[in-house]
Amino acid sequence: MMFKRELLDELVSGRDAKDIFERNGVLDKLRQALEERLGEGAPAQPQSNVRRLPIGRPFPSDELGRDSGDLLSTYRLRFAGFEEQIALLFARGLGVRDINRRLEALFGVAVPDELISGHAQSVSLEARDWRCRALEPLYPIVVFDSVRVKVREAGGARNKTCHLALGLHPSGAKEVLGLWAFEQGAPDVWSAILEDLKRRGVEDVLIFVNGGDQFRAAAAHCFPKARTLTRIVELLREATNFASSQGRASVAGALREIYCAEDASDGWRLLQAFAAGPVGAKYPAIAALWQRDWQDVVPFFAFPVEIRRVVASTFAMDLLQRSLKRAMRVRGQSDSDEDALALMYLVVRNGQRNWKRPQREWHAAKTQFAMTFPDRFVLR
Repeated sequence: MMFKRELLDELVSGRDAKDIFERNGVLDKLRQALEERLGEGAPAQPQSNVRRLPIGRPFPSDELGRDSGDLLSTYRLRFAGFEEQIALLFARGLGVRDINRRLEALFGVAVPDELISGHAQSVSLEARDWRCRALEPLYPIVVFDSVRVKVREAGGARNKTCHLALGLHPSGAKEVLGLWAFEQGAPDVWSAILEDLKRRGVEDVLIFVNGGDQFRAAAAHCFPKARTLTRIVELLREATNFASSQGRASVAGALREIYCAEDASDGWRLLQAFAAGPVGAKYPAIAALWQRDWQDVVPFFAFPVEIRRVVASTFAMDLLQRSLKRAMRVRGQSDSDEDALALMYLVVRNGQRNWKRPQREWHAAKTQFAMTFPDRFVLR
């Protein structure tokens, strides 16, 4: 059956895909209106565990007894991008029931919940293999960050911390090295994470970023040659969070002049000028924050300015962290640590697809790395 283009234009005018396909969206309301219009003669809606073809006919009875692997293969052949769409919906934090509704809206087919759950289990196994994969022997920069997750336990829920590490290859390529979930305040967290990196093949790290006092002690044992910078990325992120969306560019530019100064004394002078200037007067909490934690910024000036620019580039990690927090917020509570880590793996996998080339500043930074660490920095 063909629909008039004018009718379709009227239905979708001024709406985006989310308004059309989400629960109680245009598609659901149109189905409800058609049922009311047709009255008693309207066919009953199929149950969630019944498969039907896009034209509305049920699957043949001989398919109902097939295992989930055969059914998944059938869906792959019939609908291009079917399995990838499930992964994308999982990565957004949606549950099985919501994914089923989206797939029915996109492909016109009701998918059994068991098939979606089975795919989630295969993703969990894939995430486990990914977290155990071998790593490169050298990473010039490794940046740590964390996301809070909620996990169901014993009839309730507990807050846990999931740590992630973003590593830069000598070529400038970015890679998330791993995900680790721990109880909040658990002891020996950093020793366990760094030992895991060593076990998977990391032999040397030139600079660790965002490590506190406990991290320093663990790094001195596992990677004694590595240098550790504390809070510089956190200070940049907290500063921009104080600014409005329109003022973040001016704040970032002013702070760039500070951390790219010739030395610490020059940086302190520029920080005082920032505090007295119009941007600092508009956001006084930023200057107060940097003045209070200036002792954490001083070690940053030991590196050439080209390396400082790369370390201070927080865009990739900020974008990844926002995606992780959004997925966790949509999911709410995870059934287990493995479930939370599998969801985060999907978010990481989707985010890494956009990391196709090194950042602009890397070409100048790798020369400085070769001069600052002549016996350790090797382009492989």
